[in-house]
Amino acid sequence: TSRDVQQELMRMRAVPFSSVSERLNRVVRQTARELDKKAELEIEGAQVEMDRSVLERIGAPLEHMVRNALAHGLESPAVRAAAGKPESGRIVVTLRQERNEIALSVVDDGCGIDLQKLHQKAIDEGLVDRGRLLTDAERMQLVFTSGLSTADTVTRLSGRGIGMDVVRNEITAIGGRVDVASARGK
Repeated sequence: TSRDVQQELMRMRAVPFSSVSERLNRVVRQTARELDKKAELEIEGAQVEMDRSVLERIGAPLEHMVRNALAHGLESPAVRAAAGKPESGRIVVTLRQERNEIALSVVDDGCGIDLQKLHQKAIDEGLVDRGRLLTDAERMQLVFTSGLSTADTVTRLSGRGIGMDVVRNEITAIGGRVDVASARGK
């Protein structure tokens, strides 16, 4: 009886991820307009259900990751065309149920993370010793360093060095984890 009541309670608290789809689409439209870029958002697995409180907690971090994909990942239409890519960038949010966890990935078809630039910024900011050699995996982890940004100028959307560290903290607080992978130019 207890197990049945618990399962029924979970069913009542579960909402489909699609309930935040319009919110994410609006973020993409507004951000693309502000940055004078073209982007399309695709959501795969929108029917996956999540606990309502978890979905509310990941809303802001997910919006931040989508904005980052536009601000830092996707190139301008002219640069994309010169690289042989479609003018409009693509951001794909995918959800999968994996046993008792939900895997959520955010992928863009932009330029990838410039690990050399990220490392150099960390050195310039005094966050990494100048003579210290880092592996690519260690450089990739620099995206989670508070106060570090690769943006050349500070805007409302980027350059403040506040972001992926907050995203990681929010996701960790609800028992999740954040991993980053990147391929230069892709």
